[in-house]
Amino acid sequence: MKKHFSDASRNSKISKSDFKYIYSEIEDFKGYISLLKIKEINKVGYVPRENREDDCIINRNYIWLAMYPVDKNYAITAMFNEKNEIIEWYFDVINKSGLENNIPYIEDLYLDIVITYLGEIFVLDEDELHQAFVNKDITKEQFEVALKTRQYLVEKYKNEKNIEKLRDFTMKCLDEITGKGE
Repeated sequence: MKKHFSDASRNSKISKSDFKYIYSEIEDFKGYISLLKIKEINKVGYVPRENREDDCIINRNYIWLAMYPVDKNYAITAMFNEKNEIIEWYFDVINKSGLENNIPYIEDLYLDIVITYLGEIFVLDEDELHQAFVNKDITKEQFEVALKTRQYLVEKYKNEKNIEKLRDFTMKCLDEITGKGE
């Protein structure tokens, strides 16, 4: 199982960034919120999209807002462009989240769901999940939790109202960590 840290210290495309995190309880969320402001990059990062132009998710003055709940099997990273517009929400299906060396982390269960600003939903890395199970990197229980979490997220965000609620929640988290929510 992979461990990912919210400071993006292992992302080779980002050369300089500002990072901070807080523990927060907003609505029914309990967990870590972190803010990564990308200052300098080694390379612009794009993600491919079906039937339209690719989306840029790594560039100067972009922001990644990570929300790592302590009681859910997913973590969310909202990616903003330089105009503070949401590009996408990236859901990592996780085993757990926590804090290590004063940096929030997740234990990744390989499966990911992306929701774009247009409401498109993409399920990623199902092959990696299956391979991790075959290789015994994850247990049968973790495999089943990942599949149930995927189903829950896809069904929930097929509803446009839930995407709007996600957008509102994301902005509350951004306000909370930047001090605008006080």
